[in-house]
Amino acid sequence: MFDQKFGLSDPSVTIAKEIDGDGNPPRADNHWSTETALDVEWAHAIAPAAKILLCQATDSNFDNLTFMVDFARNFSGVSVVSMSFGGREFERSWNPSSWFDANQTDYDGHFTTPQGHRPVSFVASSGDVGSIVAYPSTSPNVLAVGGTVITAFQNVSNSLYALNADAEALAAETAAESSAAESLKLVQAQFKSGGASYLQVLTAEQSYQTSAIALVKARAQRYVDTAALFQSLGGGWWNRTDVAADSSDCCKGS
Repeated sequence: MFDQKFGLSDPSVTIAKEIDGDGNPPRADNHWSTETALDVEWAHAIAPAAKILLCQATDSNFDNLTFMVDFARNFSGVSVVSMSFGGREFERSWNPSSWFDANQTDYDGHFTTPQGHRPVSFVASSGDVGSIVAYPSTSPNVLAVGGTVITAFQNVSNSLYALNADAEALAAETAAESSAAESLKLVQAQFKSGGASYLQVLTAEQSYQTSAIALVKARAQRYVDTAALFQSLGGGWWNRTDVAADSSDCCKGS
């Protein structure tokens, strides 16, 4: 259903499951299964031609999770490992001054390219608790991705789509305005030679003015959407007080 909604072909998915000491695969988990489905769907949407290797650990124990990370990064052909898990930075206290614990660096080696393997990039969710940072997204070997980044990508995508529609609308309105202008010139010439009534001239002028106004609106909409794109790419600088211009210096000579 997801692929049909977005016009995608069926994904290429291979599933690798960790087996516990008793020979059992991971048990079904309603919460994790939903998040796993979302991860696979959007990985396919972002890279439709990619071959997806879904690695499932037996549980949420960090050692088991990193065991499957090791499996993924050593798997032939893998170039990106996306990790949709994370936790507090190995500290039981929520005190901001004690979030960091050097022991977590012992795990950073799991997020590196194995010797002789093609380069592997590691991506991890930055967490769901606002300002509380999560590991492994804080590892220097990992690219942290959170809701803000995803929203920014969506905003850029929406802005680019709007600009594409604006370009089509602007082209259509430009053609319509040009056609109305030519029609007005023709009717005015006919009126001067007695071949058209004054009412026809007024009608042609009204049509031209309507087209001209529509063209102005199309241009204005494109400016608005262009500004929205700049903002999505990192705008908002006009609200920064640290770079506000000092009006007393704006016209000083050297």
